Amino acid sequence: MKPSNPVPTQADDLPPFREITIANVNRLSENSDLQPWTAQIQLTLANLDLLAVISHSLPKPTPTHLNYERWLKWSQLVSKWLILNVEAEFADFLRSIRPRLELADKTYLMIVELLRPDEREIKTEELIKLWSMRRHHFDSIATYVGAWRAQVIICQELELGISWYAAIELMLHELEEEMPNLCDLIDYQIGNRGPASGNITYEEFDHIVDDILVAFYEGNQSTF
Repeated sequence: MKPSNPVPTQADDLPPFREITIANVNRLSENSDLQPWTAQIQLTLANLDLLAVISHSLPKPTPTHLNYERWLKWSQLVSKWLILNVEAEFADFLRSIRPRLELADKTYLMIVELLRPDEREIKTEELIKLWSMRRHHFDSIATYVGAWRAQVIICQELELGISWYAAIELMLHELEEEMPNLCDLIDYQIGNRGPASGNITYEEFDHIVDDILVAFYEGNQSTF
């Protein structure tokens, strides 16, 4: 019977421990974007072959592991470094947590979980962004229509309840002063399809947006 392969752990491939000063990244605050910070943290640790100590896909080593002491020292050092790379007030809060955050993976997870945007907040922000978009906020019809399409797609992916039909109607309302004939034509086409009226697929939405952009560019060659 073949011996089973040992389960990989955070300690397996760590370099020999030495006291070093890890270069700091841009400090994380409650108002900053979490993703760039985590990317900088991971890149810095990867360059030092220390990424494993913040991994939650790898278990911690047991005290009998050959590299246990090496892992423990690295994990504690990285944990302190992580706390140094958040704003002072948040760092003080992390230091006050009991039991203490002494290991890197727990410290990293705590930071990420505390500052990860709430899904409901994200949905609310994206929906508000959509409803507040107006033609006069943009330099041209093209930039407005492109931004509107992108935001509608985001809201659809978040399942916020806006239909492709409603998205077209709202966009036409914003464009009717500058493109009255085209808006009337599109409105007529999507509103007079018998039982299918009001039902628009993504492909139809995308095609209508493209038609508006083509009409704009063909009529504004001197501007672009």
